[in-house]
Parts: sequence; structure tokens; C-alpha cells
Amino acid sequence: MREPEPRSRFLNRDAELPLGIEIEDIRAAIERVYTRYHDLNEFHVENYSIRFHESFRAMNSVGDYIGHQFNDALVANVDELEHNPHDDRRPDIVHQRDLEEARDRDYDDVTGIEQKAAHYKRFFTSHNQSNTNLLFIQYRIHEPGEVADVEPFEFTQILLADASQQSWEFEPRGQNSNTTYRAADDLRDAMRSNPVYQHPDAICQNEHVDRYRDIQASFDPEYDPD
Repeated sequence: MREPEPRSRFLNRDAELPLGIEIEDIRAAIERVYTRYHDLNEFHVENYSIRFHESFRAMNSVGDYIGHQFNDALVANVDELEHNPHDDRRPDIVHQRDLEEARDRDYDDVTGIEQKAAHYKRFFTSHNQSNTNLLFIQYRIHEPGEVADVEPFEFTQILLADASQQSWEFEPRGQNSNTTYRAADDLRDAMRSNPVYQHPDAICQNEHVDRYRDIQASFDPEYDPD
């Protein structure tokens, strides 16, 4: 199978990007994930006669892998960025100026990027309340033969917005849960209004769909919003 490539028409060069990230860093991160996923998929098909994602019990495990590889590529490409020194309770990526504070679990004001990934046509739900940049990755895994001769995996949407604390809604999920908040409608809209990379199939079909289609048409020369 042929390794997939980022599609230039889906890259929004007018997207707002924080912390020194440029659109070519996004392209490079997509390319890195495509290469690693392709190599793993080829290995699994050759040695186990199954595709890479079939090794996991749940699709969110694939999302964890894809998200971490994407983060790793951003950290490698952008000098100002570092991985979160802890497993959780901090943005996945932090700015160098906040690295010392990020090492202190009791320090709350850390600038960075919190990343979430979900399979096609899904959006993340609950999370810990996060006053930082929020990056959402949506990906699609095709059925065998659905896309001829091409790796059956692709990014369909990458969204990014500044997630202020006012943009989270409380959602009780148990006394010991950190994920007791969900993205409120204004935060979801802010993210969908700033697509960094987007396949037209991934445009959200809600009451704002006409505006989202106009945004797509502003950077995608092959897309007709009508």
C-alpha cells in the first residue's frame, strides 16, 4: 500500500497557531504520523495478517498513539516546545518558559497545548478543565479496499483554539474523576472556526454549518460551499 501524504488543499494557512508553531510544522507532523503509521501497518500485515489498528481493543487506543506521535513531531520541529514532564494534569505540550512551573504539579498556570484525538465523525467529550490551547485531531481508518492502493488511514480534521475556563461546563462523573468538565458550545465553535487542516467531509453539520463551509472555501481551492 502507498503511504498517504498531507493534502495541501486541506491546510489552512490563515489558521491561528500559538507558541511559535507554523503551518509547515503541522504538515511535517502529519507526514511523520503517516510514515510511522504506514510502517507499523505494513509490519502487522506482513507478520500477523491484520492491520495495525486491529491489534487494539478500542479505537481510542489508536488515537492515543496518533496523538502522541503528532505531539512528538511538534516538539521536534518547534524549539520553544517541550513535552509535559508529567503523565497528566498538565498540557501535553508546554512552552519552555513554563517548563519549571510544569514540573510542579501544584502550579496551575502553565501555557501549552492540550491535545485530544478521536475517530472520524466523533468529538472529544469530557476532560479536566484546561485554561490553555486545545488541539483536536480527528482521523479516519477506511475499510479494506475502500481507498484503492493507499494506506487506509488519514487525518480528516485538526482544530485549535484557546480554551478559557469560561468555556467549560461542569459534568459530574464521580468523586475521583479528573474529567468532570466538557467543552461548552462556545469552545466547540471556536475550534471549528479555526481549522488548521480539514477534509470537507469533517465539517460539523450544526446550526453554524454555512459559516464553517465559508471558512473551508477560504483556504480549500477545490471546495464549493454551494
